[in-house]
Amino acid sequence: MDIVKAIIMGFIQGVAEFLPISSSGHLVLADHYLSGMGKTSLWFDILLHIATLVVVITFFFKEFMILVRGGVKFYKFFSDVESKLFWLVVIATIFTVAVALIVEPVLRDTVESNYKIVGVFLMINSFILLIPYIFSLKVQPKSLENIGLFESISVGVAQGIGVLPGISRSGITISTGLVVGLDRSTAGVFSFLIFIPATVGAFVYETYKTFKSETTSFQFEWSYLVGFFTALVVGYIALWLLMKLLKEGKFYVFSIYTFLLGLFAIIF
Repeated sequence: MDIVKAIIMGFIQGVAEFLPISSSGHLVLADHYLSGMGKTSLWFDILLHIATLVVVITFFFKEFMILVRGGVKFYKFFSDVESKLFWLVVIATIFTVAVALIVEPVLRDTVESNYKIVGVFLMINSFILLIPYIFSLKVQPKSLENIGLFESISVGVAQGIGVLPGISRSGITISTGLVVGLDRSTAGVFSFLIFIPATVGAFVYETYKTFKSETTSFQFEWSYLVGFFTALVVGYIALWLLMKLLKEGKFYVFSIYTFLLGLFAIIF
């Protein structure tokens, strides 16, 4: 794969994985419009997702360690704040997997055969980002320590829907968190805490599937590393920007971009 394309794809992954504009949708469109620069491989996609995983753990290291300590004390279930958060993330992940297993196979072949479907989902994504400003539960905003089962399950289901190319995972989970009553910062933090097991699980599954395939072999390319570090650096900056705009109540600004991009994909 061309190094220039690796940089572009790494940049797109770093920006779109965190900003609510859909990394999968952008990667599908980029791969289509940049097809003359070589095809991306499954291994390259895995490396890009590892880069964004590193960004999340680094950026939310304090919250990540709470999750780790909660995992060590899992036997306390909901009687301890840290173990409670651990189990809420586990429950959210279970619902994510259940929904993703239903949703993803239904539209996977359709998207692969017609990239314009991604444009439709990008336009739907723009409306999803506006929902918290139109409708939300009239309750006292909840902090990370006060998240309950309802909020956890709701955000987990939203993340499952977020596997669709064009629907932003961060966008739909944060929007859902805001709608069910999480405060702005907590909606962002919990969205990325449940991103961790989902990404690790997807990585393990895709790696297993790749090794199991007799026709798939790994061929190292320097462009892969270039894309990895591009996604790493750009991703950290994008995540900082997202949390800043989220706390300022300006999450909606991204809806304009995804609507216009979706319209462009459909027309061209």
